[in-house]
Amino acid sequence: MKPSILVPFQISSFLYSSLFELCLRLGKVGPQSTPKGVLEFLRQSIGEEAIRFYQDLLASSKDTDGTVPSQVAIQFIFDVKFLQWMHLKLGDIVEPLVSKLQEFLDPFDLDIVNPRLKVNLKRFLFENHVCANLMELKNMFYIVKILYISGYNFVARS
Repeated sequence: MKPSILVPFQISSFLYSSLFELCLRLGKVGPQSTPKGVLEFLRQSIGEEAIRFYQDLLASSKDTDGTVPSQVAIQFIFDVKFLQWMHLKLGDIVEPLVSKLQEFLDPFDLDIVNPRLKVNLKRFLFENHVCANLMELKNMFYIVKILYISGYNFVARS
């Protein structure tokens, strides 16, 4: 059986470009000399702001016609789960948002897509961040730069 929606294989290009721009700006400041506590605060704040952006997008879609296309909902879930990985404290914010987004998916599709979504997220994190230092701001610039130079495309794979 095949689901009617494609499982995303990477974060959305908007999120990617936003994080890349952030890395460029932070790279100019010299994040390697920034204290670890400040980096932790930045990771949490950046994650919260990004998740708040997705919450606002969801609220604005409910104001218009009340629906979110299933392909968009699954991409948002992938993006939000990626953001949750930035900091452990983001789990409390992410779970209600993921639950709301899952309401837009057919339960049959959700059962098929959910395990593949987790696998794709782990694969994306592993392929792009071998050392598991994903959002260490001092390493983030170099990781995103490598992705940018390599021309990593953002097309969903099934």
